[in-house]
Amino acid sequence: MIFQRTESGYTLIEMLITVSIVGILAAVVYPAYTNQVERAGRTEAKTMLLQAHARQESFFGTNNRYAGNMTALGYGNNLLLTENDRYHVSMNASSPNTFVLDAVPNPALPHADDSCGSFVIDHLTVKDIKHQPSTATISARNCWGG
Repeated sequence: MIFQRTESGYTLIEMLITVSIVGILAAVVYPAYTNQVERAGRTEAKTMLLQAHARQESFFGTNNRYAGNMTALGYGNNLLLTENDRYHVSMNASSPNTFVLDAVPNPALPHADDSCGSFVIDHLTVKDIKHQPSTATISARNCWGG
């Protein structure tokens, strides 16, 4: 009786090809993923700023002046955090006739050097950005999506 020996498994070449393909895919997919995460965080920050702006306008319509802090607008405290704590939203300056709202990236998270920096909106609905990294070349209009 002759026994035929069969071996199954992967060869070293097959394993090397598989690892190479996975590496190439990761190199292409990861930057796209991080870009989408940053864009989602920006969208959330802009949404919260616009909501706070709308509350300020509503407050002005009722009281004939702008609120002096976020608590007066119905928020729990003066510093709002976006979901996942990516941005901190606060009222930077306020008077009875003016206000400025800021959304600042959380410095403890890796996106803190985001090319858009901080988002700003004022009582005239002027949208701007500040605290951009020195290498950033993006405009406020592009960051705000307009």
